Amino acid sequence: MIRVISLLALFAVAAPLWAATPEECVKAYYAATAKQGLTATLDLIHPDDLKIFRDFAEQFRDRIKEDKSAEAFVDPAMRDKSADGQALSDRDWAARLMPTLERMQESILQLRKTSDLDVIGHVPEGDLRYVIIRWRMKMLGTEVVKLAVATTKLHNGEPMMLMPEELMQMARLMSAQFGRPSGPGSAGPPANPKMPLNSPVQSAPEGKRP
Repeated sequence: MIRVISLLALFAVAAPLWAATPEECVKAYYAATAKQGLTATLDLIHPDDLKIFRDFAEQFRDRIKEDKSAEAFVDPAMRDKSADGQALSDRDWAARLMPTLERMQESILQLRKTSDLDVIGHVPEGDLRYVIIRWRMKMLGTEVVKLAVATTKLHNGEPMMLMPEELMQMARLMSAQFGRPSGPGSAGPPANPKMPLNSPVQSAPEGKRP
């Protein structure tokens, strides 16, 4: 009887570790995206990418402060000054940027809500896990199948999502281009003094970000 109880106790401790697979991490990310939106996924995102998004969000915020044309598409969260002067976390800064990204990616996010996701498996490389996924979606009455790769990275022994590359690219472009003066000879400064446009972070494919 004692042996049975000991085995049950061991299983109870080990079960959460077994459940934390790269595949389940990816499933949880896209399920949260479909049900609650991008902001709800931030607890699943690796801290390294939250730091990158903080840089993008800070730079974007600086660029839109005085630009009235931004009001047409920038979510009020990016213009909220109530927390100015406070020490916001990387996650808080990313949360400010996400509603604007949702607006800009609305058609893709809506399409995925009605699409089926199959997680096929993963390929390991160091702390990274490249998870192969298959989307089945309806477009104009035709079923379209698309293969893609999501990437997780270990954090304290658990897999966490790296930001999908389409979101990373959108945030990068927003921080780099928006608000620059137009006209010849007005290329403006780099997108972020901490992160030049040709830095490895901004040019590396998903999963290879430092």
